[in-house]
Amino acid sequence: MMSITVAGSHNPVTIVSLQHTIDTEYRLSCMEIIWVQEGVYTLFINGHEVILSPGMVCLLIPGQFKSGMIQGDVKGYRISIAEAYFQMTITGTDTRYQYNFIDRPCCHLLDQDAAAALEPILGLVREECARNISLPKNIILGWIKILLAYCNWGERVVPEKATRRDQEIAREFFRLLAEHYITERKVSWYAGLLAISPTYLNHVIKKSSGFPASYHIQQCIILEAKRLVVHEKKSMKEISYALGFDDLAHFSKFFKNNAGVNFTNFRLLHICDTAGLL
Repeated sequence: MMSITVAGSHNPVTIVSLQHTIDTEYRLSCMEIIWVQEGVYTLFINGHEVILSPGMVCLLIPGQFKSGMIQGDVKGYRISIAEAYFQMTITGTDTRYQYNFIDRPCCHLLDQDAAAALEPILGLVREECARNISLPKNIILGWIKILLAYCNWGERVVPEKATRRDQEIAREFFRLLAEHYITERKVSWYAGLLAISPTYLNHVIKKSSGFPASYHIQQCIILEAKRLVVHEKKSMKEISYALGFDDLAHFSKFFKNNAGVNFTNFRLLHICDTAGLL
């Protein structure tokens, strides 16, 4: 495996060659760019299966749950960008990177011209890394901006543009949600920290994502509940307790209303061994 890290504090950029491997599930603490040049790479992001074929690029953001599997001969790269540098890169009104870790990943087919240009850019980064010196922040940020520009060449249509202030509110809301969704499930709590009204917070989040803040809070809890079922084979009682529900009947109703299926059926569908099923 070829692994190159930009010299400097907190490893702002890391480039790793894809190879035969199985990634156990983990929650991303950085931005990742997966570029498949040859072969097929199967990802599971927040429970959604994503199959990357040759020429495809997938952009993942902090907070998303990721696992993956490579089978056969695969060529490509995984580029990790530290969250602090990712945030510095997207400051402003650019709506391509809504800080919404619940969303499906952004994937698209890389333009041939962009692919031809991206390879030597990664080569330049590798050469600079090989010098083993600390690099100025402005150079690192420049690299990241160039990488994102090429990886988004021909990207899908972006959401409606928002003001700088609304973009800051949206990013901060999703950051807070990632940290506190288990203990705080009221829009008013997040609005209070952001010094705005719950109504305005719902408006801002709905404008940028298509759904109000309340929806994302609910889906975040459901996503974690499903993860605990599928990957840790937890029972309803264990999950209800882990997610802060004092009443098992309340959790059961919450799950059915927001997942569209009752807990028992969901668990039966995803777990062959039903021992201990509630």
